[in-house]
Amino acid sequence: MFSFKFFRAGIRQGLHQEYAYKMEGFDQDWIYIGQERSATLTNLNPGRYTFKGLKPGSTTNGATI
Repeated sequence: MFSFKFFRAGIRQGLHQEYAYKMEGFDQDWIYIGQERSATLTNLNPGRYTFKGLKPGSTTNGATI
């Protein structure tokens, strides 16, 4: 098990921000985490993965977060 913490520079504190992430090679869909800025991953087999995060206002499959 391990965790990522992330942030987006240039965002003013107090604004409502929604985030999502995806670990390519493990997750098939985006994981919507609301205002949390961390992701905890478990059960990853050894291999190569790419962590991707969506910033507020981004779109995936037509849905805006």
